[in-house]
Amino acid sequence: MPLDDRLRQDLERCLAIDEPGRCLDDLTRRYTFVLPTPELLAVVALYAPIVELGAGTGYWAYQLRQMGVDVVAYDVAPPGGGVENSHHRGASCWTEVLEGRRESLTKHPDRTLFVCWPPQFSMLWTCLDYFKGSTVILVNDGGHLTVTLRDLDRDFDVIETYAATALVTHLTYRPPTEEDRERNKGTLVGMIQEAERLKPHDSRPFSDSAKLTVWRRKQASVG
Repeated sequence: MPLDDRLRQDLERCLAIDEPGRCLDDLTRRYTFVLPTPELLAVVALYAPIVELGAGTGYWAYQLRQMGVDVVAYDVAPPGGGVENSHHRGASCWTEVLEGRRESLTKHPDRTLFVCWPPQFSMLWTCLDYFKGSTVILVNDGGHLTVTLRDLDRDFDVIETYAATALVTHLTYRPPTEEDRERNKGTLVGMIQEAERLKPHDSRPFSDSAKLTVWRRKQASVG
């Protein structure tokens, strides 16, 4: 499944200008903070059915549903609803996103929990208190701009890890190697890496890149 044409075109437009930062920030508002590549979507699909918490505009859920994946998506303030979502002001949902909080997870012990780019200072970090399922998929940056889920390391073992691309331009992630650039040349990931290489790095450095990790619950860890 190719990347959605609308996102692809908008990314190419942003990366063609001299200072793409503000343009890319607008994409995070309208789409998502992390690029849903076909490879990452395929990983998530393997662990269906899915319950997503903090779904934002529902763009990941939209892409997964296009693939036929069973997804229930929640957000405390779905964009376009009665409560403004500070991360997606003026945006609307790409697919159905239900209004729901951490407590909503108690309804879905049979689903894999998917959390993508949980922002710092949100209550998502305690969501595992309400999740009794066996598998968690987390997309984050190691705790720089996103939270690490409380008790994740204690109750779960990481079983898979994949690199991801965050559309957050004021971050400086682990610089891509020449091998990375050659492998991604001509792709949207490669274009983003090249834009990051050329722009002034005036932000604090970060050692970890964005990543998608899959976690399996340890035996006898369900409270």
